[in-house]
Amino acid sequence: MNPLIDSNGNIPPAALVAISMLTAGGIAGALGQNPLGAATAAENETLNNWAAHVGLSGSLNIPGTGGNYAFGFGLLVDGDGNIGMYKNTPSTVLPGLSTGGAGSVGVSVGVYPGASTIQGYSGPFNNVSVGAGDGGYIGADVFQDTSKSPLDSSAYGAGLTFGLGVGAGGSATQTNTKVCTVQSGNLVCK
Repeated sequence: MNPLIDSNGNIPPAALVAISMLTAGGIAGALGQNPLGAATAAENETLNNWAAHVGLSGSLNIPGTGGNYAFGFGLLVDGDGNIGMYKNTPSTVLPGLSTGGAGSVGVSVGVYPGASTIQGYSGPFNNVSVGAGDGGYIGADVFQDTSKSPLDSSAYGAGLTFGLGVGAGGSATQTNTKVCTVQSGNLVCK
């Protein structure tokens, strides 16, 4: 969360740690997980490691089916100064589950405290999203790294989306994220 809420370094470190701990503990508690463990992990990650994203994301509900496709692309940055791009697409041809509105598109910002570098964003993720808006739209999502146990608080990240949408709704999908970096003058996506 460091670059998202304190890009200029104006928040005292103790306050930044407190904000991170409260956020992670709240998300973990809402998901029925150990809030103290999540708060402790957030404290460590805020002080030592972090990775974050900003980009465009979208979600399209297939009318009358309860199906959903989610996608996104944008920039990644981490505490070590690494910068890259990401793109996420559905993990399978089958859609995720959805209810409510027709879809949304907007600017997404988020953080994955369990990733110590931008490469931690690579791979399949389970996503749960909720949002609302007819015209202007705001949404929130939680994503879970499928390579880690769902009981591991470091497997979770969170984000917010601001943009355009039709109706209120929610979805549960799985996306595959590729991280793209320049290596020896070539763009490499893994």
